[in-house]
Amino acid sequence: LKKYIMQRHKQLLAASAEVVHAVDDLTSGLGAGVRVYYASDTGTTEQLAKRLSGILKRRGVVVKTCRGMDELDLADSANSDDLLVLMTSTCGDGDMPSAATTLWEQMLEMNGSQKLVGRFCVFGLGDSSYEHFCAAAVQLDAKVAELGMTRAIPLAKGDDRAEDGWATTFDEWLPRLCGEVGAKPEDEEEYEAIFEITSFPVTAVDKNLPYQRIVPPGSLPVPVLENRRLTPESYERDIRHIALDVSATDLPFRLGDALTLYPKNLESDVDVLFNEVVTHLDRNEIVSVKCLSDDVPARLRSAFKARMPVKQIFVELLDIFGKPGRSFYRQLARLSRNSEEAGVLRSIADSDDKFKELLDLSVSFADVLRRFPKSAESMTLVNFLEIIPLLKPRLYSIANSSFYTPNKVELTVVINRWQNSEGDLKTGTCTRYLGFSNDKTMC
Repeated sequence: LKKYIMQRHKQLLAASAEVVHAVDDLTSGLGAGVRVYYASDTGTTEQLAKRLSGILKRRGVVVKTCRGMDELDLADSANSDDLLVLMTSTCGDGDMPSAATTLWEQMLEMNGSQKLVGRFCVFGLGDSSYEHFCAAAVQLDAKVAELGMTRAIPLAKGDDRAEDGWATTFDEWLPRLCGEVGAKPEDEEEYEAIFEITSFPVTAVDKNLPYQRIVPPGSLPVPVLENRRLTPESYERDIRHIALDVSATDLPFRLGDALTLYPKNLESDVDVLFNEVVTHLDRNEIVSVKCLSDDVPARLRSAFKARMPVKQIFVELLDIFGKPGRSFYRQLARLSRNSEEAGVLRSIADSDDKFKELLDLSVSFADVLRRFPKSAESMTLVNFLEIIPLLKPRLYSIANSSFYTPNKVELTVVINRWQNSEGDLKTGTCTRYLGFSNDKTMC
């Protein structure tokens, strides 16, 4: 089956080659630019690649493509004046993401028989608590250099364990990349909205329509058979047994395989947000969102094929209760119509001590907006979509064998809780969803 899928994938790539090359021909007359390719299993690397593409475009750089790495013909892209930017995560025990396997096999087949020219750089995303930290990026970086291309910028490793997550390294790497391609300074960026919102009146029909969950590309909604706490209420750790019914899906799995789950924010938490912070937006308003740029992640493009209430965007898409990085404070300061709050926001972004103080408090995007109410009022729905990241899917190890229980997947999940610097109890976004939602289906 795997061999057939790979062959079919290559056939589809070949069928689309004429279109891809036609686009490349159109952009070739624009002079030297940047080509960005990403490999992302959960969508995080794709989001970062699209963000990079948008930044470079706003700073006057010609970005000729920003695509999945499985669409990269290395020989064609290498032998040009463009800077080739490869961005990848690492899977499992140092493995390549699925989108990078075709490219990796292509490079292994070259095996020094074909020397490439051109410039490249690699940005990897990973977690330094794992033994093979950013292994896929390390291998790609070494192999592309071995094949003859010139490393324009040293390999960069974004660490999810760093103070500001992968953004710590990205913010250091970005100026070097911008310098390499002659980008304008940050304060000369030319802003262009990447979303367009159309509002519709809420009708009686809308009020009576059944709730339809947004199903991310490549995922399936499956019934929840059980979501039960295993430990006594008196025990400090909440450990749960979750069983999902996969009898209606073709999901081969083995004990220890990883299952991707897409969390939601709790509706009760989102209602509090609208009641206390985002009071200027109507949670029940029905909107249609048009994506105006290729730099919008595929997951959002898929979600916005249908109209939906504003509240659903905050429940299912935006990581509004996640941890903000420095860039969020800068972006919120730019949007703020209150000069005093904008000044404080900029000082947080520029001060290690102030930023770390808020990190130690485990503040979320919502908490920051609560602290700066005038700035929160300045944000439109488009602004929320532009500067709040998507809810990240999480990977959980499957705790049962399909040979013993073939029609269900079982997980053992520890609800992630910790105390912040003031002793307040905090809960992780995904495990809060798993521990406190009453959803009958999960994706």
